[in-house]
Amino acid sequence: MSAPRRPRCAGALLLGGALLLAACADAPAGPRPNVIVISLDTVRADALTFRDAERAPRLTAFAGRGTVFTQATSGSSWTLPAHVQLFTGCPPTVHGVESDDVVIDPLLPTLPEVLKGAGYATGGLFTGWYLEGGYGFARGFDAYENAMTDGDELARAFQEALESGSTFQSATADKERAAHADVTSRNVVERAAAMLDRFEQADPDAPVFLFAHFFDPHFDYVPPPPYDTMFDPDYQGTIDGREFWFNERIYDDSKSPARQIGDRDLEHVVALYHGEVAWTDSAVGDLLDLLEERGVLDDAVVVITSDHGEEFFEHAGRGHRQHLFEEVLRVPLLVVPPASAVADPASLSDAPVSLSDVAPTVLDLAGLGAEKSMYGLSLVPALSGRPVELRPQIGSLYRYEVVTDGSYRHFLLHVARTPRRSLTRSLVVEPDGRIRVQGAMAHDLRADPFQQRSDGGADSAAAREGWRELEDELDRMRAHHAHLRHTPARERKTGIADTLAGDLRALGYLDSETEDPGLRTEHLPWGLAPLPRVPHPAEAR
Repeated sequence: MSAPRRPRCAGALLLGGALLLAACADAPAGPRPNVIVISLDTVRADALTFRDAERAPRLTAFAGRGTVFTQATSGSSWTLPAHVQLFTGCPPTVHGVESDDVVIDPLLPTLPEVLKGAGYATGGLFTGWYLEGGYGFARGFDAYENAMTDGDELARAFQEALESGSTFQSATADKERAAHADVTSRNVVERAAAMLDRFEQADPDAPVFLFAHFFDPHFDYVPPPPYDTMFDPDYQGTIDGREFWFNERIYDDSKSPARQIGDRDLEHVVALYHGEVAWTDSAVGDLLDLLEERGVLDDAVVVITSDHGEEFFEHAGRGHRQHLFEEVLRVPLLVVPPASAVADPASLSDAPVSLSDVAPTVLDLAGLGAEKSMYGLSLVPALSGRPVELRPQIGSLYRYEVVTDGSYRHFLLHVARTPRRSLTRSLVVEPDGRIRVQGAMAHDLRADPFQQRSDGGADSAAAREGWRELEDELDRMRAHHAHLRHTPARERKTGIADTLAGDLRALGYLDSETEDPGLRTEHLPWGLAPLPRVPHPAEAR
């Protein structure tokens, strides 16, 4: 094992708990803090509260070093746009990656690019295909590695298939891998150790940025022992977590209602999901131990979060990428600042924040300042218990269908959320570009946190107020987008989803052998820009 890494920013001063970031990072020749960003795939906020030592003992203990944000949200309910948001500091409405066939705009700076430019040794590890480097995630990394089992071989085979225009067949040839029998959390830890060794040998004085993505909480829910029985040891039924998306004993859309699973069996499936989270907590704990042993945590910025949540029939469905209710929109978020920057970080913050705020916060704590391209805000004030700007958090979800003449009909779901209320709006964009309001509903999140009863339809006072908040915030996003430089949409297209069709289908993202995996963005009437302002139906009458 290599020698422990020299602590960073050891000479920074503290005055009464105030932030003195300049003492640590503003001096050009001074050392910068190491940065660790950990993404736990498909972990909903109530599954990882950082306050439950039974479900997540390692992360609950580690959270004592930083601030838990209890009202954090993702900008969407699936992996690709959420991680682009994490990397760019921009919500999906601004970054434009809302379908499988779009890459991150090459002109939009990413967190690893900025840190690499500041002298960091940058390493990334991913375990799910929507984090594939070709989407733009690899930009700025010295090493960006596939940490699935046989990840190097998979990466080579995928690249060959992509370049030749053929379909990558790992899922159909090895359905067990796609169905999540491939347990990858330990792979991440092992590869992280090797990556740190290489960085130490190349430049022992360079600060480290490590991004680690843990896929195991994603369905299927097959946690290894003892996590498979940890949260439901008395279950005597026959349902397990395998084939969760395809099991017609769980969900059968040919029947009404589509939900087929009973309450007791569903309770067991949820227990298996919590087993996956607990297993991943153990692996993340091992990663933190590794970083501690190497001295990487001595004065580091650490962020632990998720890309989206998961539904277990709270709204008649399962999984994610279906809607934008609380169970899929809210995510855990822990920010641990360098010890030399914040003397006594606040343990909890109920500020409404989003994944857009992660990159600006990291760069602020690293003494670099957020990029002007980033829409999110630095959460550094909240780490000391001070207020941050309050604004609605916006979520968006895009889907499409092919109509009889071969043209495309587009569906857009938006949500504007504050800790007090939410407004969910559904739009249809016809092939000729006409926008129709399909529906809207408001929810009082304090009286009805699980969104089981609407606070009124589109014409209600609550919905009108939420609509105004939504469009006002979207106006700010439109203005921000207008000031950015943009690569033409045709140059941002990719065939990654087509190449990965087998894997994506086996993971439940495609429903049939003939479904088009790429959402054919060239047919979007508004391109990759934010949708134009949509008046409330009452204003259009």
